[in-house]
Amino acid sequence: MNSTENRTSNEYLVFSLKGERYALPVEEVREVLDLRKITRIPGAPSYMRGIINVRGAVVPVVDLRMKFDSGIMEADDDTQSIIVLDLSKRGLSASLGILTDTVDAVLHIGEEMIDQPPQIGGSGGSGDANYFKGIGKLEDSFVMILDTGKMFSAEDLVYGSDPASV
Repeated sequence: MNSTENRTSNEYLVFSLKGERYALPVEEVREVLDLRKITRIPGAPSYMRGIINVRGAVVPVVDLRMKFDSGIMEADDDTQSIIVLDLSKRGLSASLGILTDTVDAVLHIGEEMIDQPPQIGGSGGSGDANYFKGIGKLEDSFVMILDTGKMFSAEDLVYGSDPASV
């Protein structure tokens, strides 16, 4: 049972990566942090950039560009924020950070403004389209609404979970 979908407020945190706009349900967002030093984890998946310390808690940080097969996101003048999410999957609850260029706004995107994501590449495609809940239409632009339940595996959450619970 996915109770988050039942409680959705249609409020989304909108952020940018390389000029493209994405959105996450505000219910999943714990906080937005300025970019800070990320410590690499040997043997972690390539999209897992490392970990950060958030008030004494270990929080893994994911590079969405790598997750989307778009190349590594090098921290530069455009990279400004880490969005910290509170997620749960298969009984694991953990915080997970994602790198962003900018955090733009919290917006209400009504159901009538959201279309289903297009079927791209058929069943043999890369699967990136599966990461989206929908495409939000805002004035004359689009916002890709992300589905964190499909983007991150239980193994991704292990890096940020309480070791005693694993």
